Amino acid sequence: MAAAVYVDQCNATFPSNPDIDGDGVLSSFVIMAFVTVVAAVVHVYTPSKPLRTSLKEWLEGEEPTTAGDLDNTPHSTTRLWWHTLAGSLIDPLCDIQTMTGVGIVVAGLSQYSSTTAYDRALVYNYWNITLLSIWTSISDGFETVAEKSFRTASAHDRWGFVRTQVRRSAILVSLVLGLINNIRLTLDDSWDSETSGLCFRYNDYSSRNSQWFWIAGLCLLTARTAVEILFPKATLALDRVDEWASRSERWLIRRTRQAWGDVSAVPMSVSGVQKNGGFVQSCLSFLLTLGWAICVIFWWLLRQFLATWAVGVGTPAVTAVANSAFLAWNMEDVISTKALNIPLAIDSGPPWGFGQVLPMVLLLAVLLTGLDAAREADVEAEEHEKKARSASSTGGESEENLILGALSSNASADASGLQHPVPAHAARHFQPQGVQYRRSFPVRIA
Repeated sequence: MAAAVYVDQCNATFPSNPDIDGDGVLSSFVIMAFVTVVAAVVHVYTPSKPLRTSLKEWLEGEEPTTAGDLDNTPHSTTRLWWHTLAGSLIDPLCDIQTMTGVGIVVAGLSQYSSTTAYDRALVYNYWNITLLSIWTSISDGFETVAEKSFRTASAHDRWGFVRTQVRRSAILVSLVLGLINNIRLTLDDSWDSETSGLCFRYNDYSSRNSQWFWIAGLCLLTARTAVEILFPKATLALDRVDEWASRSERWLIRRTRQAWGDVSAVPMSVSGVQKNGGFVQSCLSFLLTLGWAICVIFWWLLRQFLATWAVGVGTPAVTAVANSAFLAWNMEDVISTKALNIPLAIDSGPPWGFGQVLPMVLLLAVLLTGLDAAREADVEAEEHEKKARSASSTGGESEENLILGALSSNASADASGLQHPVPAHAARHFQPQGVQYRRSFPVRIA
């Protein structure tokens, strides 16, 4: 992305459409995406174990902490409150983003021939914002009650299944329409810097051909979503592939550590023969260790790339950061495109008509949802405190002492045997009924 903007990109004025480039529409997209990403980050990382602990486990190739190990793990009431609040917001926010994405791309396609290149660029970035905010929210392994029921036969929920299929279908519609719009824009070569409506000013200088790379990734994501809708139990097979990738990574790490142990165990005595032989063996072991380390790095990078580009489950922290960076990029594109074209855009309608007021008013729905989520979080936190007081009154340890013990165990886990704080992918144990988000299989957090 270049810092300079060349005026000769566009020398012609063009009519603006307030229902597309209006301040109300732009603000609603940006605010909604920002709130969605913040809720996802808070929900994932409020119950997470310390980063140094996760890194230590990853470097040792250990199995991640599973949900079954976490039933009695203490958590502070404040962290639980924020975790529940964010978890209650994710589903409705993602649904709103999905519907908004469908609406903006339908409007863009239906008016394609009558809109300007400027309007089409904004529609493209609006849709990307909705997609990336959802993608960031599910990057740690999003799971609804229906997907969970496929793994627990006794917990099958018919209405949960219907709800999941409706959500997936809406996302699929958004993906298909977005792909059509993206391909159409990429193939459009009607740019003319001297003709009204066929140009605009921008500061994104990425190659047009680079769009095909992202279109290919969207095609894979669309295909996976379609398979999950048509063959719901295929989700189990796809999850096994993700789990196999995680186990393969841990196996490679263990092999690397074993090879490095061989290097450290090579005898280097004063005897010339043993010393020379030890040196050769040490070099060979070092090269073997280096080879295994390269395999680990390559496999890890491949998983992160696939998770960010198209499908798969990578390291949640890395995937969330990458998707958030792309989201910020698209937000900057929208805001800068709006600002750079103010001298060229000619108002063609009321600045604050219904098309702008409605998106801003609908933001109140997020506020109301947040108030409901806060009430739910209060109930959850109160129950947590009651359990802590009950444990204290019956001779158990107080919540404060348990929390201090959990924190101190980060430095002496082997001696104490106390579990670390809950990792993100086991966080569903701290959600109220009706809010289901985590995958059941373990995924490493870097």
